[in-house]
Amino acid sequence: MEVKEVIIYTIKEAYRDQTKELLTELRQKVKQLKGFKNIVSYHSCEHPEKLMDHVTWESIEDAKNAIGTFKNDPGYGEIAAKFNETIHFDHYYFFM
Repeated sequence: MEVKEVIIYTIKEAYRDQTKELLTELRQKVKQLKGFKNIVSYHSCEHPEKLMDHVTWESIEDAKNAIGTFKNDPGYGEIAAKFNETIHFDHYYFFM
């Protein structure tokens, strides 16, 4: 069953002018993971530091496995160091 992953997070002020480049790099890594289908990124209208990613996975198993695979990628630490915090992270399935 297809699963949607929603991640809301903030980027450090020192890197806000690099947001597009950081997201491009992040997206390239995520797109290589097993079960990846799609990613859409949003930028908050009211909070310049806040971002949201909406990722579609083939299954909840793929989504959960991707977390470990992604965190073990050496480049992830470099990217993650430029973000402040994760405000929300969860998986959702189509309900109605």
